[in-house]
Amino acid sequence: MLSIIIPVCSEEKHLPNLLNSIKNQTYTAYEIIISDCSSKDHTIEIAKNYGCKIIRSCFYNKKFTNPQKQAIELNKGVELANGDYFLFIDADMILNDKNMLDKVMTYYVSRYNIEVGTFKIEQSKGNWATHVREIYRFFIPFATQVILVRKDIFYSVGGFKPVGYCLDVEFTKRIKQKGYKIHQIPLWVTHTRKYYMLSPSTGIKALGSIVPKYKRRRLFSRAKPVYQNINVIKAL
Repeated sequence: MLSIIIPVCSEEKHLPNLLNSIKNQTYTAYEIIISDCSSKDHTIEIAKNYGCKIIRSCFYNKKFTNPQKQAIELNKGVELANGDYFLFIDADMILNDKNMLDKVMTYYVSRYNIEVGTFKIEQSKGNWATHVREIYRFFIPFATQVILVRKDIFYSVGGFKPVGYCLDVEFTKRIKQKGYKIHQIPLWVTHTRKYYMLSPSTGIKALGSIVPKYKRRRLFSRAKPVYQNINVIKAL
């Protein structure tokens, strides 16, 4: 079985799109787990309507930043998981191909003995600010927002750490350090969230503030050892 774990915090706008793309899959041996961090909209109602398992995490805990809360959400979701593989996916993603999970679980996992897998990612159409936001993909050329990991490997590396930004990259780095292989599976997911800025000048200022922030978080030192050694699978 595959356990699909989705961290959410007031995601009523994006969650239905992701859940619809999952429900339309030809592969059915999965469970969906929603790990909620104090949503203040209709996120939980939506999850219940889709038959998801729901676990609450990070109740009004102000001592953690939003990225740190996401690490807690992801680890909390695992508590309800029964699958042999975990698929961690953000609420603002969608699966492009209705056969995607079937290809992953019945072909790629068995043929390539996949321990950990990432996917190709594309950005949905949006304004210029949306694409400026995606500039970091030049440095991390695989979808760390969507990670497939075998259950025993997740536990062996201690799950996600509340390190702040780039927690998913830090997670995959520890996996590589343990000697496990990471494969990039040649299937696409779409990032649907759009970002808006008041003006181009505002965007330039925002971009300038992003670079030192990621530098402080050692983005390059975290990402470089991972993507230089990733095993890229050729498309079918």
